[in-house]
Amino acid sequence: MQQIVQVHTLTTDAHIVRRLWIVLVIYEMLVITIVAGAGLNIALMSGGSIAMAAPLALIACAEALRIPLSALATRLRLFGRLLAAVALLAIAVGSAEGLAVAFEAFLQNRVVEIMHAGRDVERAQQVVDTAGDERNRQDATVADLTAQVKELDDQVAALAHDMPTPPASSGRTCTGKKGARVTCSVDAAAIATYREAMGSYNARLKSLTDPRGALQSKVDAARRQVVGVSPEASNALLDAKETFEEKAALSPVWRLTAAVFSENVSAVTEAQFATVKKFVTVDAGDLLPPDAPSAPLNATHFMPGAKSPSSKFR
Repeated sequence: MQQIVQVHTLTTDAHIVRRLWIVLVIYEMLVITIVAGAGLNIALMSGGSIAMAAPLALIACAEALRIPLSALATRLRLFGRLLAAVALLAIAVGSAEGLAVAFEAFLQNRVVEIMHAGRDVERAQQVVDTAGDERNRQDATVADLTAQVKELDDQVAALAHDMPTPPASSGRTCTGKKGARVTCSVDAAAIATYREAMGSYNARLKSLTDPRGALQSKVDAARRQVVGVSPEASNALLDAKETFEEKAALSPVWRLTAAVFSENVSAVTEAQFATVKKFVTVDAGDLLPPDAPSAPLNATHFMPGAKSPSSKFR
């Protein structure tokens, strides 16, 4: 009876060990698949290369040796087991790093469309801002020219107060040869003086009215050139903002970042997302190509309606 119990116990233990091995093999296959997939993604993405994926490929190969090495360690003596333990620990650390890189790529791929939509908003906003700046420049030009015209108008108005007045007649009657009536010398001198003053006045007036006319022509031309923001640019900006807000609202990762920073989903910045990502992943910047979707993005980019990143972190 005791022998039957022992046989049953051994059979049960062997069954448990077999199941445990099956679970471990499945786990190892999943880890290897995830790490190798992340390496393949890095190798194939824009700017990637086999050299960048090599560390993850090595981690996947090392992970494949974990179970055989564990089985071998049970047959070794103390020193051999210590060496095997060190090797297994190194494999575990490498696998954790590889899984973290894969998780970071997963997170970034989930929000890359949001970031692209945000950059579309920035480009559309830049077009609108450029058009607005050009309109402001044109308005400033018109205002400057109008101010110059007004200054000349003021000078013309002031000059009108200095307009010479016709001389009054002396009332004298003068006769010339053969008794013909002629203008008295006093009146003739006054008329000559008046004509000379009017000539000077007209010259001064012309020196003001001619530039004033030229400036008014420039004002009219500048006003015709004022364009402003086109309806197409405004509509493109509105469409880009709507697309961004829709994508941001549908992203669980973006909503998590918004909850962490107590921000509206549409106001989350890439800098805030990068900060949240640092708490759940390792820095894969040395493995990922600079222009890859999963590479860290410029923290100065921020979404429409967002506060400046400097107000939070810089």
